[in-house]
Amino acid sequence: MRTLGYRPSDHLIETELLVPKTERGDSQDSDRVLTVAAILLFGKEKVIKAEFPAAETVLALETSINTPLTASKWLNVIDSIRSYLMWIKENLPKTELKVPDDVIRELLFNAYLHRSYRTQAAVQIRIDRDELEIQNPGGLLGGLTAENLLYSPPRYRNFLLADAARQYGYCEKAGRGIDKVYFNLIVSGFDFPIFDGSHDSFSVIVRLRRDKAFAGFIKDFAGTLELKLTDLIVLRALRARSQVPKDDLTRLAQRPPNYMEDVLYGLERRQIIRRVRDGYGLSETTLEQLTRYSDDGQLKLFQN
Repeated sequence: MRTLGYRPSDHLIETELLVPKTERGDSQDSDRVLTVAAILLFGKEKVIKAEFPAAETVLALETSINTPLTASKWLNVIDSIRSYLMWIKENLPKTELKVPDDVIRELLFNAYLHRSYRTQAAVQIRIDRDELEIQNPGGLLGGLTAENLLYSPPRYRNFLLADAARQYGYCEKAGRGIDKVYFNLIVSGFDFPIFDGSHDSFSVIVRLRRDKAFAGFIKDFAGTLELKLTDLIVLRALRARSQVPKDDLTRLAQRPPNYMEDVLYGLERRQIIRRVRDGYGLSETTLEQLTRYSDDGQLKLFQN
């Protein structure tokens, strides 16, 4: 906890995690109480389980059909991120996959900072042989959908909790999460995350298949080609399918049509992609480069 020459409780007061017990506004610590956000962020498991039984996390390991393992815990947000990040890394079925830590951490923070604590449902973290899924109670707010998450302003169900986590340096400023997830998955050779939101829950699935050839290509050329996130989304979509209509690329990138016109024109002009009938595909130059990164010189879509 930050001190910077003064008492740790001062920072709790500044972040409104410690508030006056009465309306007198007395600055004495004895007259202040911890808010719900403070307990959820830093509290002991025993206290959280007793006071907020809905703040549960269920872990499900389904890599073996015959012996699925489950466990329940009531850790605070900060301990949850640390503990479950390690649990996920240790239990991914293929250790060489190396799902980036930043991706897992961001998705966990999203689940805890945006979940509904009024709903009698747990955060669920599930690992099976093909995917990692993180689900939290509480749907998307204020017009947000799974199709517009990348660039829409964030909506907060638990503003004090999210703001305190940022002020303590545990996560970045608002609106810088989902784009990082996309970017880090793509450059590591994974497919797009699958988001699904309803009125009472939100989930994300990371498919545990990695295109090592694509990851190698992007690592060596992304900087040289000055590829931005929208460019990477286009290339990843065209890597998975030989031809993709422009409307589908626009939807995947979550960008306006006129913006995508410029992006696609720029990629085509640099001979990274090419027009194919009613859509686009990777250029011959790009395909030739990709073959050099496959294990045996042959173009392979997925290398496990």
